[in-house]
Amino acid sequence: MLDPFLGSGTTLKVARGMGRKGIGIELNPDYADLITQRIREPFDLPDWKSLDILHSSTMATGMSSGPRKVHLLRDQIADREAASAQADLFCG
Repeated sequence: MLDPFLGSGTTLKVARGMGRKGIGIELNPDYADLITQRIREPFDLPDWKSLDILHSSTMATGMSSGPRKVHLLRDQIADREAASAQADLFCG
């Protein structure tokens, strides 16, 4: 794994924890100690089944828990438009 903008070294930490080889490039020498420290930190793999990186952090994982926020927003807009059309009907 190659990280040309290493920063604090998290990419190399994860690569090491997953048994991968990694190469990191960081131009700022001020990060050297932090990178070394970060790489040496223990890394515990998360329970991937409990993570849902494709959906909003405000939702439970998966679609089985109910509609996504985009669906709720779409329904709210439709309700407002219907109410507006109904008001026009009564006022017009």
